[in-house]
Amino acid sequence: MYERSGSLTVRNSKSGESRVVPLAVNVRYHLNRYLDTRTDCKDSLFISNERKRISVRTVQHMLSKYNTHHMHYDTPSLDN
Repeated sequence: MYERSGSLTVRNSKSGESRVVPLAVNVRYHLNRYLDTRTDCKDSLFISNERKRISVRTVQHMLSKYNTHHMHYDTPSLDN
């Protein structure tokens, strides 16, 4: 995630290519809070309790609990 520009890189999207996705300030704030709690070095942004990458569908399901707009999400990875 690029903190200054407010974006993160999605790797291995459906098209097989990487792309940069802009993020709103409040999204960056909450992602950084989440990342501060992580003690691993995994590239995947969302991981399970077993420290394994979770599926796109699982991310969609988790976001639906927070009443987010229904969208297609590629699984994002952090860009250091």
